[in-house]
Amino acid sequence: MKNLFGINNEGNNFNKFIVRSASTTSNEKMDELANKGTMIQKKELGPGWLNLVATISLWLGVLFIVGMLAAKDGFEAALKTRGYLFYVGIVMFVFGLAYTIIAKIKSKKGKNSETVKNFLNEQEDLKKEILNELRIPENSTKIDILFTKVKENKDGKEVAKSMGLFTHLNSEVYLFIENDKVYFADCGAVIEIPLTSFKNIDKVNKSVIVPKWNKKVPFNNEKYKEYKVKQNGYGMLFVKPYYSIKLLIDNEDYEILIPNYDLKEFLKVVPLNVNE
Repeated sequence: MKNLFGINNEGNNFNKFIVRSASTTSNEKMDELANKGTMIQKKELGPGWLNLVATISLWLGVLFIVGMLAAKDGFEAALKTRGYLFYVGIVMFVFGLAYTIIAKIKSKKGKNSETVKNFLNEQEDLKKEILNELRIPENSTKIDILFTKVKENKDGKEVAKSMGLFTHLNSEVYLFIENDKVYFADCGAVIEIPLTSFKNIDKVNKSVIVPKWNKKVPFNNEKYKEYKVKQNGYGMLFVKPYYSIKLLIDNEDYEILIPNYDLKEFLKVVPLNVNE
């Protein structure tokens, strides 16, 4: 069984399910925005602003990495023609993650900076523009999905590999249904899966370690208290259990992994039986 959102050295498992991708123009705008963010970091931001810089870097880094992996022309071709975006994304993600660990409290000075405010507004405007381009409904449900780095073992089975301080990358996606098709989307691409491919959901009573919290409400807020999300000294988040959504597509078994705190939201869109 393959994780639909598994990533390996050759590419990923979801590329063939992509039906829409961000245009070249939008990708160029993202590149320009990344350059502007770098300039802000160098010219405007002091050491007390590191947490805010980390937030910007994490967002852009994930966007670039996932965008390259989901490229229409394939990961290897994209790496040859515009590989700098992939490596910039990795650098930005690592930078953001490192300073998220170091800087626990956001600087008030950084929050109140007009330069930073304007940049964040630009970031939000570009995000809305791309979502509109990809025809993602405004009322879509937001959930986290768990990306894994995978490889084949000696028996030819796909197994997950650690990604350093974390085991899975939790990426926020938009979830919606149209014409009996289920869609998972972000600012890079839209993935389409037939509703009839979804079979059931299994509970996996193990922990996953993820690097960030994507919700506006903190993980230790009363709203998420029942999920018992924990954080270690490095800022990594521990989630137990997580859930495996089973799919059968063209006679091949897949799974989509989601954290426990988003199971209810998923079921509101795609009602399935859950094996606890």
